[in-house]
Parts: sequence; C-alpha cells; structure tokens
Amino acid sequence: MSTNWRQRVAREHRSETAEWFEDLTEAEPLSESQFDAQRWANRLESARAYDPDSSLVEELALRLIGEEASGGLRFDIGSALMKPLQDGITANNLRVSLELTGISEGSTVLHVKPRIAQVDADHEPGLVTVDDSPADAAIRELIDLVDTAETHGDIRRWTNMLGSLDSLVAVLDRFNLDMDLGWCSRNGSIRMSSLTATGRAYVRGLRETSSDTAIRSITGRITELKSSGLIKVKTGSARNSSAYEIRVDSNQLMEMHLELGMNVTFEVREERKADRVGRIRDHEYHFVSHINQPMIDESDPS
Repeated sequence: MSTNWRQRVAREHRSETAEWFEDLTEAEPLSESQFDAQRWANRLESARAYDPDSSLVEELALRLIGEEASGGLRFDIGSALMKPLQDGITANNLRVSLELTGISEGSTVLHVKPRIAQVDADHEPGLVTVDDSPADAAIRELIDLVDTAETHGDIRRWTNMLGSLDSLVAVLDRFNLDMDLGWCSRNGSIRMSSLTATGRAYVRGLRETSSDTAIRSITGRITELKSSGLIKVKTGSARNSSAYEIRVDSNQLMEMHLELGMNVTFEVREERKADRVGRIRDHEYHFVSHINQPMIDESDPS
C-alpha cells in the first residue's frame, strides 16, 4: 500500500522534480571566495535577526605558501612582511593600524585585524552605519593593487602605494614565498587576491629604468662646498626648501671662487632615470655654467 502511494506521488510531481534537478545541474559551482562570502552573509543575517545593529568582525587573512612558511613563521619573516602591509594601508593618510591576532595552519595563515584610531570628538553622530569602516576601503585598495599586479594590469593609479608594493615583493622574493590575501568585512563581503611568482616578476619588471637629460637653471644660496667637486644649493630660507647637489669639475670649482652663503644661479644638466611607471629612481645635476646675477643697488628707489 505504502509503495503504491509513493509511486502515485512520484508520478504526480515528476515534472516538478525534473525541473528541480535540472536547476541543480545548470547552476555553476561556487568558487572558494563565493562560498565563503555566502557563509559570512548567512552568519550576518542570522545575527541581525536578533540584533539589527550586529556586524561581523573584520579580518585580513594572509596565507603564505613556500618552504619558509610550512606550518610556522620565523620572526624575521613576519616583521619584514608586516611593515610594507602597514605602509600600504596608511598610504592614504588613514589612521588604521594592523594587529596580528593569530596564526593557523594551511601553509601558514596570519590573521590580522585593523585597529582604527579614535573618532574625533566633533564627529557628528548618526551619519555612520554599523557596516562603515575606514579600514575597509583602505584594505580593498591594497587588494585591488595586488590583484592588478598579479594580472599584469595598469597600476599607475596607485602611485602612493607602489613603494609599499615594491617592498612587499622584495620580502616575498627574499624568502621565495607566494601570498594569498583574503579580506572579510563587517557586512560579510569577502575580497580575495594572490601575489605569486607571476605578479612579483611583473612588479620587478616595472622597476627597469630609462634615462633622459634636460638643461635647467637653479637659483639659491650655497650651503656646502666640497673640493672634490660638489656644490649644495638651497632654494629658500625655509627648512623644507628644496636643496640640490650639483657636481662640478674640481678645477672649475676652484676657478669660480665661490663662498658659503653666496646667492648664485647655475645652469645645470639634469640626468634622470625613470622606471616604467614614471617614478624617478635616480637623478644627478651636473654643472654647465655660472649665470652672473646683476648687482642690486639698494639706494635706487626703483
């Protein structure tokens, strides 16, 4: 009797069952990041069913892959790695610091949480939601930069963060490590990226330089003279005024009879080396000529 009942129900719902199985077979499997994002979103939804102001704890997970990070991490590797990450986060003048809160296995995974500086007292309340975080935008920028480097994209929009990326790549190269980054935000969204040998090679290639020269003039006050052939000229009296070191033949230097504190105008040949991103990696100034400045008659009212 029960068998006939099951057969009758199966016949009545055969089309619905077929459609259900068809939907299952057509759906693409979730990627690791999509699966984690869905899991975090479900966790947040459950928490907010009891407290609408609930949010998840932010965390940046760094997975290091290589012989130097197989189940543990030497102190020198950890300290060398954290500095460029911290510099990259604070490149946009954000008061966010990173704290290492744990290490787990799976190669070696570092669990890092952001600490955000105290909000100013005059901050207007009621304009920030529970999902807002200064760390979120900063860390997403860092991960986007890493992802762009890994896929050989144009990284010039991150000019202020490229020095940190260079330092990070140098550390990973030194210890022959790959790195996966995973950022879990307060609202349950997840952003992931990797920096492997492919991305590191791309960043190293961007350091290649090309040279160019230009003639320009420099006006200022002499603050240093070296008989070996160097003149240091400061362009203003303020402490942060630009200063230039101009290289000159020692015989020419003696013939000009220059003195400390003298105001001068020099024509120089500027030799610059710029990398493939446009950053000036090195420059030198070579003396061409001494442009005599007319004497000012302070008694002349004009």
